[in-house]
Amino acid sequence: MLTFIIPVIAEEISDNYNLVLTNLGKTLASVGNQTNADWRALVVSQSRPNIDYIENRIVFVPADFPPAKKYPKDARLTEVKRAVCRRANDLDRARKVRVAAQALHRYRTDFVMVLEADDLVSNRLCEFVAGNGEANGWSIEKGYVWDGKSEHMQRTDHLTSMSGSSWVAKVFYEMLPEKVPLEIDPTTLSLVQSGCPFLNSGHRNMKAVTAQAGKPLEVLPFRGLIYHKGHGANLSQKYTPVGQSLVRRLRHRQRHVLAAPSKKANRVYLTKDIRSEFAINDASGGREKKPSSNGPFVLAN
Repeated sequence: MLTFIIPVIAEEISDNYNLVLTNLGKTLASVGNQTNADWRALVVSQSRPNIDYIENRIVFVPADFPPAKKYPKDARLTEVKRAVCRRANDLDRARKVRVAAQALHRYRTDFVMVLEADDLVSNRLCEFVAGNGEANGWSIEKGYVWDGKSEHMQRTDHLTSMSGSSWVAKVFYEMLPEKVPLEIDPTTLSLVQSGCPFLNSGHRNMKAVTAQAGKPLEVLPFRGLIYHKGHGANLSQKYTPVGQSLVRRLRHRQRHVLAAPSKKANRVYLTKDIRSEFAINDASGGREKKPSSNGPFVLAN
């Protein structure tokens, strides 16, 4: 079985919780679109998202700790305060992942993937995982970057530097504590070490950390993910700078100019096959919504 851990921002600190739920619905739709049904999703947050929960398939796991402090999205924060806000949100997300990982002792699984609540996963992933159970897991390096609105996406081979939804790891229960620590180490300002490789590092270092633990990840041999960005609810875009110097603005512009030819070469249009693979119904990324007594969408079995 493959279990998706999906941390969701708390309603109390969200600037647009309806958008959060809409993105979460699309993410869960891509999970429910798997060609192999041997999956589970653990949705974890301080506030229970108003969605349909299918017992033993989509499970809500409460995060019993306060969310990060909320600042207005347009707050004129200093660079230091922005860094503090971003770090607090990173720790909030990491704690949620640990809470859900601890629940794996109850909801047993073979493999786990942390899936951001706005990304879309290939419907081939579960079937591939089920057919390669001897592996330690995979680094998802190939995929797409999409704004959710355009008729095209950017193909990338560097997802591990962009998205937290960039790896699948086998669960070694002898390395997973039944009580996963949620405390912060005051010397590093990170969560204390847990003994479990996939809980001790961010996505950029996952390959190195798992290899160091003797559980190296392989590279997923197909494009397994759409990294959804630019919709306005990404934590990485929540706190914008007060202002930038002219030099920084020119450098930013220069990077865009230099990257333009590569972006054009890597442009991929939303074909019928891609839409089917990632559960995209139309160019805006929306899925047909059915009325529900519990939430704004229904995930079909």
